[in-house]
Amino acid sequence: LADMRFGLDPRFQFGVSRAIYKGILRFLAANEGREAIVQPLPPQGMMIERLGGKKIRISWQPTEDALEPSALPESYIVYQRNEGLGFDTGTHTPESFFETELPEWNTLFGFRVSAVNKGGESFPSETLSVALIEDQPKTVLVVSAFTRISGPAIFDGPSMAGLAWWEDQGVPFHFNASYTGHPFDFDRKSSWLHDDSPGWGASHADMEEMILKGNSFDFTAIHGAAIRDAGYSFVSASRKALEENRVTSADYWAVNVIFGEQLGVPELKESTETEFRVFTPELTGWLKDFTESGGHVFASGAYIGTDMIMHNDSLAMHFAKETLGYVWRTNHASNNPDIFVTDEHSGAFPQKLQFNAAYHSDYYVVEAPDGIEPASPAAYTLFRYGVNQISAGVIFQDKHKAVSLGFPFEAITDPRQRLELMKSILNFFEHKE
Repeated sequence: LADMRFGLDPRFQFGVSRAIYKGILRFLAANEGREAIVQPLPPQGMMIERLGGKKIRISWQPTEDALEPSALPESYIVYQRNEGLGFDTGTHTPESFFETELPEWNTLFGFRVSAVNKGGESFPSETLSVALIEDQPKTVLVVSAFTRISGPAIFDGPSMAGLAWWEDQGVPFHFNASYTGHPFDFDRKSSWLHDDSPGWGASHADMEEMILKGNSFDFTAIHGAAIRDAGYSFVSASRKALEENRVTSADYWAVNVIFGEQLGVPELKESTETEFRVFTPELTGWLKDFTESGGHVFASGAYIGTDMIMHNDSLAMHFAKETLGYVWRTNHASNNPDIFVTDEHSGAFPQKLQFNAAYHSDYYVVEAPDGIEPASPAAYTLFRYGVNQISAGVIFQDKHKAVSLGFPFEAITDPRQRLELMKSILNFFEHKE
């Protein structure tokens, strides 16, 4: 179990793979009498800004490898994807920014960046998207705040132990092709009898040919397509860009924050620190300043309430209550995908929605969506889970407006439902009540 805690974690998988690569590199370099230069890590802190017309600026930051001074990038490659097509072969630049004019209005474009040095090319950064609508003065900022990759939850008792897949299945890096099925034997004393009866740790074999979806780092395209189809321009930025206060809030009318399955989990190293928290002081500070200037916020994610309760984060609780208008009620609010709108909002929002609560070839599984409830008289329940009527979403209106969902928007499996929901949210932001 101790081995599998690490072996099933994509953070560990990457670290081990990079260590093996470095060992091979040094061996070959020594044999050939040349310097071993390690390939860079992927760029971070990416953001897209609108410069005027169809011109945009993409910027990013190099990622330092604390163990390898040679891994610093010397240049970058910017890859562009036009809607419905794959990425091009890339454009080299020595700078940590790239300016370009989009070929068309009303078309979704995606960008990602890799770092390059004499040792090779890094993995690509996350993918950010943009679409500009001609004669549309209002621009929505989509924030890619779902950065988590981690292994599944584990419980470790004296007699029973194993993978708590029902609690948290973890988040693969892009996808996981090694999962065979849910474990069912948790008895430490259960011995191996046969390959068909392997004892402790045994799992079903019903998923051996299936690919589990994880964090694609490309969800701004799903959110952005709905925003574009609703008639609004949008650009996107990483959460790190906001946390470092590199994004000018005055440029945007509304912000759509993607929290996905973001959840604070322990760092792999021996430490009491956690990573992948939903709300950080830097992020909430930026959003608070934005709303105090009259900006509107749409946030969605499976743990937007659970994370702050799990870590007893009073600052995050205060932000959620005062700025977004909700409080946490429960985790594991529903294992059924059906959502329905409340009577008060049935004329302005979709009647029914469905998110992905089971295996799907195109969407990650939302195994533990949040139940969130209104925190004040200025907030109301917007959606409820179909099987138990637990509050699934909250609508808030004060000096600014906010919509918060306890399930990820990108996990809604029907594109038509996503568009209808996004139209309703932006229409709510647009019009005075």
